Amino acid sequence: MEETKESKELQELRQRVINNLSMPEDVKQNLLDIFDNKKLASIATDTISKLVLSPDIHPERFDYLMQHVTGDYTIFANSSATNEPPVDSFEAKKSITDIPSWLKDERYADLEMQQVAQEFIFNRIDIYSSKALLLQYSAKAGKSKGEINYSNILDVIFVVLMKESPKLFKNFDSSRYIHRVNKAISDTGMEFPMLRNIAFVQLDKALEQFVNKTYNEDEDLELLTLLAMIADINHPAVREAIRSNPFLLDLYKDVAKFSENHEVRKMITNEELEMLTINSYKHQFREEGLAEGREAGLAEGRTEGRAEGRAEGRAEGRAEGESHISLVYKWLLDSGRNSDMVKALDDPTFREQICKEYDEANKQT
Repeated sequence: MEETKESKELQELRQRVINNLSMPEDVKQNLLDIFDNKKLASIATDTISKLVLSPDIHPERFDYLMQHVTGDYTIFANSSATNEPPVDSFEAKKSITDIPSWLKDERYADLEMQQVAQEFIFNRIDIYSSKALLLQYSAKAGKSKGEINYSNILDVIFVVLMKESPKLFKNFDSSRYIHRVNKAISDTGMEFPMLRNIAFVQLDKALEQFVNKTYNEDEDLELLTLLAMIADINHPAVREAIRSNPFLLDLYKDVAKFSENHEVRKMITNEELEMLTINSYKHQFREEGLAEGREAGLAEGRTEGRAEGRAEGRAEGRAEGESHISLVYKWLLDSGRNSDMVKALDDPTFREQICKEYDEANKQT
């Protein structure tokens, strides 16, 4: 009975994708290929990345990725952290991270996944990492504020995986696809250490070098293969390369398992539909903003900022078509309850229990 219900829901969702006239053909075809088991879902999606790279369920994957990208081999995940750091004022906007974790040495680390090019990605991570740093400058359980000072505050670590490189990175002439930011330089050339260690990774560039074998002689080939896998898990060269690597093959099998899961497919589809809605709003309000800017004689940069802000506001309200169960799953993932999420995928009774818990929590907020 459950299988029949799932089959019907998937067919309805599949038809919804087919009938969506505003969805780009390549996005539509990709979703249909996932439905038809011709492709695996991308690791770069919010849903899949939080399942297969979770610091709670798969700390060894989280640790490997963070260590090898940053070059800091003291990174070891202890547990997932809240994805919404506290704000300093009522007027401050929310900043919601992707895969945050508290490390065993009490540092804060976050893995960010960007599917589309975000031209202001550095601004965003600058703000996110600054807020995370305030968490480090706070008393943990069993400690007093008096024990914290400027000399012993711990640093924060952010790794940003960009599936599509913004212009800032594309226009920079370098053979490297990992850009590490861990110091500031003054106009006199003086260097200052930073408490915010940030690494930006161009996944598209990594994939290109992997496929064409144009990488540098000192390349970490296993890391490059993993990054190429996150960029495009369905690429023939990637699938061939991971066959002899147990660590990467295990990751591949997990993605394959989740790609076939009924509930995960629904989440991925809703994720794409939500992104489509958000992009539609961005385009709409950017055009309106530009028109208003021309009339009022405002600078284009200010207009762009206004448009982005209005679009983000719409995004926070979520896309209209997102289903209740997808909200429940997102709530679990955002709360760091990855194991409950995995259990709910395969256990209808537990799934119903979780839905009730979500509804009760939602009433109180």
